[in-house]
Amino acid sequence: MDKLIEILTTMAPECDRQITPDDRLKEDLGFDSLKLINLILKIENEYDISFSDDDLIVESFATPKACQELINKYREAI
Repeated sequence: MDKLIEILTTMAPECDRQITPDDRLKEDLGFDSLKLINLILKIENEYDISFSDDDLIVESFATPKACQELINKYREAI
């Protein structure tokens, strides 16, 4: 989770507090559609994974916790 929080922190510099696992990316951290796409690409690069189209839904990237659960799913499959 630390690595993901670090990624989110660099992508949301306007956030003036510590990002928590339950923060909502859109509402709490200000992620719009473009920033979310960039986050997905950054996660894929950093974790050396490739998300399937079925997993590219808003709910999968709603919170850091949801993102980490999806990352774990892919890392376990390796």
